Amino acid sequence: MPEIIDEMPATDGRSVYNWEDMADGQVRKLVKGRDFSCRPYSVRSAARAWAHRRGIKSHIRVLGDEVYVQLGESAA
Repeated sequence: MPEIIDEMPATDGRSVYNWEDMADGQVRKLVKGRDFSCRPYSVRSAARAWAHRRGIKSHIRVLGDEVYVQLGESAA
């Protein structure tokens, strides 16, 4: 039987991905198995949500097991 605890444990609030370092307008290619292990569309959703919460432009494309991410001023 799973243990019952009083409250959820705290987290440090950091993402698995360091979007802050990627938000410089350059295009980055993330490859499944090297840069992430989930579905590529999950990475796309995470990047888009991160940018939206901060009011940062984003351009994200999924091609097979690759996710191309451009965050920041140069994003189309």
